[in-house]
Amino acid sequence: MGVKAGLKISIGLYGYENEQIIAVVSENNVFWIKGVGEEAAQPVQELLTKAFKEGWTKQDLATALKEEFSDIANNSDHYWLGLAEHMLLRIREFGRLNGYKSAGATYYRLTNPMDDRTSEICWALVGANKIYKLSNALEVMEKVNDIDVGKIGLEEARARLKAIAPWINEKQIVRDEYGQPIDVEGNHTPFPPFHWRCRTQTEMVFPDELK
Repeated sequence: MGVKAGLKISIGLYGYENEQIIAVVSENNVFWIKGVGEEAAQPVQELLTKAFKEGWTKQDLATALKEEFSDIANNSDHYWLGLAEHMLLRIREFGRLNGYKSAGATYYRLTNPMDDRTSEICWALVGANKIYKLSNALEVMEKVNDIDVGKIGLEEARARLKAIAPWINEKQIVRDEYGQPIDVEGNHTPFPPFHWRCRTQTEMVFPDELK
């Protein structure tokens, strides 16, 4: 069952496990803000924790981020909304992947509204209808979480993240004879987001679906 078009990004239920995930990804500075250095980790963590606790929308988070960093980062409303979407999607997918593991799942698939806003990258990925091994995604997630920006610095942390879970660029799209996107080749992150303002999500695959 895919995600219906037009729905807002859902922050989901808040709990201790999500709080741990928020702490790890923000402390390790998985999210970088244009014009802001390593000092962004703590306020980002606090904002994300509040967002999950209070059930903020992506617009709520975008507004809060803009206000928090207005003195040092002169970015557009479009940028802050995109960053909020990216943050919420990354947190949610980390939580989902852990949830699939707790449920005893071993595979997952990708879903997307597949509408006129869907990128060619996601058309290729979701349209290929592949089943992904959860163990591979969990391994990548663990490596991402192990990045310690406090020890290695922002630039090295950024380089490691790009090496471990790089976003997809359009040159990696495989096309059919009619030029339609049908797959993606090369190294890339095994779970969303796959690109800026990505709307693709993961979905657990149940054992009976593999028969």
